Formats: sequence, structure tokens, C-alpha cells
Amino acid sequence: MTGSGLRRAASSLPLSALFALLLCLLVAAPAAATGAPAASNQADRNGADRGEAPPRAAKVVIIVGPTGSLTASFLREAEAAAAIARRHSTDVTTIYTPHATWAAVKPALQGADIVIYLGHGNGWPSIYRDSLYLATQNGLGLNPVAGGGDDVHRYYGERFLARDVKLAPGAIVLLHHLCYAAGNSEPGLPEGPHDVAKQRVENYAAGWLAAGADAVVAEAYLGPAYYVRSLFETRRSVERIWRSSPTFKGNVEAWPSNRTADATALIDPYVVAKRYGRSLVLRGDPSGPATAGEAPSDGVLPPEALPPPPPLAGAALAAPVLSGPIVEGTTVELSLPIELPDGAKVPEGLLVEASWWPLEVPAAEEDESAEPEAGSQPFLSETEPASVTVTEAGLAATLQTPPLAGAYELRVALHSADGSPLTDEPGGLEIMTTVSVARPLSAAFSVPEVLQLVAGQAFSLPIGLSNSGNVGWAQDPDELLDELGPQPVEVVAVEEPRLVGRLVRLGIDEIAKDLPTEPVLVAPATVEPGQTLELTLNLVAPETSGTYVLMLDVETPAHGPLALRGNPLTAVMLEVAPAPAPLATPGTD
Repeated sequence: MTGSGLRRAASSLPLSALFALLLCLLVAAPAAATGAPAASNQADRNGADRGEAPPRAAKVVIIVGPTGSLTASFLREAEAAAAIARRHSTDVTTIYTPHATWAAVKPALQGADIVIYLGHGNGWPSIYRDSLYLATQNGLGLNPVAGGGDDVHRYYGERFLARDVKLAPGAIVLLHHLCYAAGNSEPGLPEGPHDVAKQRVENYAAGWLAAGADAVVAEAYLGPAYYVRSLFETRRSVERIWRSSPTFKGNVEAWPSNRTADATALIDPYVVAKRYGRSLVLRGDPSGPATAGEAPSDGVLPPEALPPPPPLAGAALAAPVLSGPIVEGTTVELSLPIELPDGAKVPEGLLVEASWWPLEVPAAEEDESAEPEAGSQPFLSETEPASVTVTEAGLAATLQTPPLAGAYELRVALHSADGSPLTDEPGGLEIMTTVSVARPLSAAFSVPEVLQLVAGQAFSLPIGLSNSGNVGWAQDPDELLDELGPQPVEVVAVEEPRLVGRLVRLGIDEIAKDLPTEPVLVAPATVEPGQTLELTLNLVAPETSGTYVLMLDVETPAHGPLALRGNPLTAVMLEVAPAPAPLATPGTD
């Protein structure tokens, strides 16, 4: 059944009488601050005169589970939602990793009116199991023990919610950035058929509905601040709030839930049958009478009710540029070009988050008895977002580099300070590039990978040699003792830094056979940090044909060969063909 065929009673979802009253009272509270007597305040006084207890504050519980490098952005979004909730309620509880254990979450959830969860999601159908597993699926990804960090989590599935949690009547659950909850899969895996997405939506809501919730909202690409503000500061139904979200796509399909009796499930794909990220499951009878104040039957809100577009809708990021040496454990300046649509301006208070993903990660031993962790992958990331400044070239920020040198995929994402969306694209404003992070003392070469030569032939070898670290090659070692430690070998006695090369011949059995131990080429190499030396060496190919490898390194007067300091050698393959036989001279034997 599509959105246009859904009876309007199901889209209304009136809150429980108590919760609706609470929200109306709390919305009226700001009037008292301006000097106008709010009806809620007068009601409280009248109730006190009659000896009645005043209405309780809405109970809000916000949970952030461990999610590796994503934890920082999730915590920022959670705090933005908590700040809004605290303006309207005195009963706001936050439970954040590394202390978000089941022992802490379970008692906090009892009697909650609004539950917000940001973290890992483990749903079904998935590739990890052939059937629904209630112990770990469709629930929460929490810290196994308090203080255990943000890189390890344990799933508490819908069985724990249905058995151990009793929410307040009319409770609303908001699930943000989870895998599977909104019909989506997980990064790196295909979404699957449309019917599978619908099953995931029903399944992920089932445990919360069994715990007493009246509505379960899932947003894969939007933080909770919009929903918290709308619940407290408007009188819209939950579905109308969902349909007014900045992420609303207008592809709504609704159907009676197969998992939960008297519940209706709705899904709003970003691209039908290809990309999912929005869902809502609510209690209600789709055959009931129409209710005023709900979304129209065609699923499209009138123009005056639609939210304004995000401030950077239609914007695009170009390839980031990092200036200066990119060295482990330091900072680097980022320049981020941005293309803005006509009339758009960059809002104030932007934050940039950089995640550094190693391109080569050692394979970990698998524990077959462990439950697979959906979406888990080892990576490094800075923990705090960086402030953004606007320049003529675009955006600029200072980033923290990873603590270990190596090749990384750098992912740069823009965020607003309050967690509100900057764009209506599901992935937000993010761009990736490949970056080599160097040691403090290091060199980088730009050379041809393979040269096709003839034995005895003269040839030219172009070389670009860069000081990719932040230490001068001629710097006194005493000045670097704290950074580099003691010398691992005796320092080569050279007067100034020099480029050296040694030739290795590969035999038939591919076993390297050293040629002369002395360098076959030498060139001056006084290059300061961040600078590049372009030179061309005129050489002669070996007299004997075969396959050779020319190994390039830098020797320094203070530190010896950089290869012994951990800097990788650079290799140029030389494919040497036999020299042509000399032509016979006429008249000779």
C-alpha cells in the first residue's frame, strides 16, 4: 500500500492523554518568561490549592553507544538534542559511551516518554544469520563494561527490550544513524530487495513497541535535534513531524505491520529499492476514521508546512588540499573548496571532522563464536571536530594527523554545530582523498616504476625527491633525541645529505644477488622540510641483460641512511634487453 492509499487515522497517532498534556504544558511555559501568565502555570497553582500533585515533567532518555570514530559526532548530536529537551523538561537523562552499559540503560528506560538512541544497529534480515535472533538483533549496541572504550560493543536485542523495559504510555522512540533500523543495510553491503527493507523496519521496531512505545522513528542520516524540538514545540502528530523532516523524500509506503498487531509501518526511501534511510512504525488502525491535523492523504504537506531547505542544499565539496609536511602526530592545514548554488552562503559555526582510514590493515584472527559486528571496521580518527573558517579559496581548518605513519584514506565531513542537517543528501557533505602520512624524518621519491633499456645503453632517470617530514636532514641529532631516540646504527660519515642508489639483479629464481656494495649513483640532496628537489641523472644500463632493481635512499650526516630510520626504500625496475649483435663487415670471414 502506498502513502496515498493509507487511511488518515493511522497517520495521526495521537499521543497518550498524559503525554499530550505534558507537551502542551511545556510548550506554554516560555510565555511565563515574557510576563504573560501561561495556562499551565495557573493550572499548577490551582491543582496545588486542591492538594493535587502537579503534572510530572516528560522523561527523556538519550543513549549514545560506542561507535569508534563516529562517537564524537554522535555525542555532539546527542548533546544538541539534550539541550533542547532541558529547556522543556527537568527530567532528562543522558547515558553516553564508555558508560552506556545495559546495567545503566535498563533502569533509566523505565517510564521514559522519549527515548533517543545513536549507535550501532544489528537487524534482520542480514547476511549474518539465516533467521531472526532476538538476543542480539533489533536493539541496542552498548558498552560490554563501563569504561571499556568506544571501539567494542555488545548487542542487546529486542528480547531484552520486550522482557525488561516498560516505557511510559504513548512513548516515542527515536533511532538515529543505525544500520538496518530504517530498512537500510550497512556501509559496504547492498541494500537488498524492497521487501527486505520493509521487514527490517518492522523487526527493528518490534521490541520497542513490545516495551510500550507508541511510535518508533528511524533516521539513518539525520540527528535527533529536529525531532526533539518538534515534539516539544509543536502540536503536530508524530507522523506529521516525520513527514515534515528535512530528509522527507515523498516516497512513502505504508502497510499493516506483520510483526506487531495493531501497528502501521511506513517507509520513505531516498531512492526506491536502492537507498533507504527513513521509517516510522506506530500504533494505529489504518481503517479508522480521519483525524484533524494530520498529513493529507496524498502524503504531501502544503507548501507553508514544509521546512526550509538545509543551508547548503545543492552544495558540493571539491578535493581537499593539505599544505605543508603531513607528519604523524602533528597538525596539518586543510583547504576545502566548496561549490555553492546561486544565492547560498556558508553558515557560521561549521565544524569539520576528519577520519583517517588505513589502506592496509592487518587481518585480525576471527572468533567464530562471537556475534558479527555489523558495520565494524578498524580505523583511526581524531576525536574532536575542528572549527572551520571561510576563505577566498573555500573553507579552511586545522586537522590532527594520525599517530602512525602510513597510507590513509582521509574522509572529510562538514557538520553544523547543533547537529542540524546542512544538505538533503543522505551522505551529507563528505569527500575522500588518499594521503601519505610521513615520519618526522623521512623522504619521498617520484620516479618511473619501470624502464625498458638495452644493455650498455645510456639513459636519463628523472627523480623528484621531497623532504616529506618536518625534520631537516642535516639537523644535529642531539636536537632530535627526544623525538627519534638513540641512533640504531653507526652514522654514515658524509659531509652533506646525498641521494644514493644501489643496483640489485634478480636471478631466474628471483633471489636477489647484490652487485657492487658502493652506490652506483650519488647526487647532492640538501632538501628542507616540505621542499622538493627535481633532478635528472644520466646513467648507463648494465652490460648484462636481465631484470634489475635500482634501490634509492637518502644518506644524511646526522642520521645515516633514512631507510634505517623506517623510511621505505624506493625501487625502480630496469628491464634490460640484450644489445643487438654487431653487423658483419663486408669482405670479412
